[in-house]
Amino acid sequence: MKKADALQPIDVLINNAGIASETPFLNIPEDEWKNIIDINLTGSFYVAQAVSQRMALRKRGVVINMSSKNGLDGEFGYAHYNASKGGIIMLSKTMALELAHLGIRVNAVCPGYTDTELTDSAVDNIVNALGKTATEARAMLVGIIPRGVMTTPNEVAAAVAWLCAPGSGAITGIALPVAGGEVT
Repeated sequence: MKKADALQPIDVLINNAGIASETPFLNIPEDEWKNIIDINLTGSFYVAQAVSQRMALRKRGVVINMSSKNGLDGEFGYAHYNASKGGIIMLSKTMALELAHLGIRVNAVCPGYTDTELTDSAVDNIVNALGKTATEARAMLVGIIPRGVMTTPNEVAAAVAWLCAPGSGAITGIALPVAGGEVT
């Protein structure tokens, strides 16, 4: 018996990998590009493929690939992050097309600025680059969100939970912005 055969069935995969760094496109070194693509996109691919193979045997499952609003519209200074998260969206759409007949639904969730450690690093970048205080830097980020507040982790979790619920059975292949209006 293979080691994987002894594992419990997997009904839901929340595929959440993400690192970012702010570097202008012309200055991104190869190792920084590869690291972000490898973690954010390639790692997500390997996990999704392995889990989806097991789901296919049971003819059911839900895969949520965490992307970002940056995968939908990008952001200055984050070409590698934007590319990785845009890749997650296309991976999700393709998986949805190829796996729907196997009873596997696949969607991408695209949070905007969310009150997490990743956003804290964006605040630190603004502090270091512009000499702002952390409060001023956070206010700059909040200022680009139409609803005027950052998304909370609980709001992202609620969107993910909805996509995993039986009532969303017809939803597959979407990229759902959870971004307070940052993406239209």
